[in-house]
Amino acid sequence: MSEPIPAVLVPGLDGTGELFAPFAAALGPGFASAPVRFADALVGWEEHCTAVERALLEAGQPALLVAESFGGPVAVMAAARQPERVRGLLLVATFLVRPSWNLGLIRPWFRLVVGTPWPGALRQAVLVALLASPALDPGLRRRLVAVNDRQRAPVLARRLGLCAGVDVRTEFSALHLPIAYVAGSADRILPTARHAAMVRALQPRAHVELLPGAPHMMLQCRPGECAALARRLVASA
Repeated sequence: MSEPIPAVLVPGLDGTGELFAPFAAALGPGFASAPVRFADALVGWEEHCTAVERALLEAGQPALLVAESFGGPVAVMAAARQPERVRGLLLVATFLVRPSWNLGLIRPWFRLVVGTPWPGALRQAVLVALLASPALDPGLRRRLVAVNDRQRAPVLARRLGLCAGVDVRTEFSALHLPIAYVAGSADRILPTARHAAMVRALQPRAHVELLPGAPHMMLQCRPGECAALARRLVASA
């Protein structure tokens, strides 16, 4: 029986790695999922990249590298530094440059949602409406609230601030490995068509797909389709 392929999973803004259960299950027994957890501290891209590089080294063999949202630029940086340890790169609802022109308007709104002591049910409803869909599993709804807890607001705001100046286009265009990008047409966070077009322009051989009606939390709300794409990506390596 062949050894499972390592799948290093890079989280989004929450940085906990605690929201990957649906995707890990959908990948199946042929993969060994290893979620990355970012330091819960006011640090920058370099420290987050180091965490991903460490996970790639610990995998012991070339890994499938999967990154969602905020984790996308981190994964691109790590893949550029450790290309021999990456079997394929799957980018999910993410970006290579500043995610949105109105990021400056989003940050105060974000602080209001995360930093205000709203009732738990109301916080959950807002987060699900913004990031996910009504089909999100009840257990994941609770985890979504927990990882966006008011006490973590300074760390989350710091990560959001980092997005304003990010630009990994040079690193991304220099990659020579199987790449796929998938996002949803109903994403309320990212202008996904624009970011998908950028990926196509910089990596013409990459597989780029926009799933109709899918929200920002693709790995949680559409895990089966994302896992199928991941398996095809690895098969093409």
